[in-house]
Amino acid sequence: MDKHEQTNSLPAISRAAPGGASSIEARLSLLHHFGVNSGRLSLSRWEDLCATAPAQLMGLARKGSLLPGYDADVVIFDPQREKTLSVDTLHEAADWAPYQAVAVTGWAAQHLAVLDRLGAGYESLPAGGFA
Repeated sequence: MDKHEQTNSLPAISRAAPGGASSIEARLSLLHHFGVNSGRLSLSRWEDLCATAPAQLMGLARKGSLLPGYDADVVIFDPQREKTLSVDTLHEAADWAPYQAVAVTGWAAQHLAVLDRLGAGYESLPAGGFA
């Protein structure tokens, strides 16, 4: 039985459930708010937990650091931006959020997709949007 057949053999309620982890888009902000803002994490450790360590754990070569020849998705993070998390403020397929009504200080202001361009002679980073 292939993957498609397995999916179609599930009850309709299972097929309709959104996949993934709800509120994953808030992970940088949650770690910043409850880690950096509370003094539990340094800014350097926060960056490591959000970018470098996951790339290393997954064995992703040329990821997780801003170095020449590396692929990069750069997040411009506003540490002062306040946001209350909810189903209405997050881009989720689910109709619930595990962090419903949690207020955080610190949110991504912009996402730049820079694929193998650092150090490759480009004058500036291209503007991007959330992927």
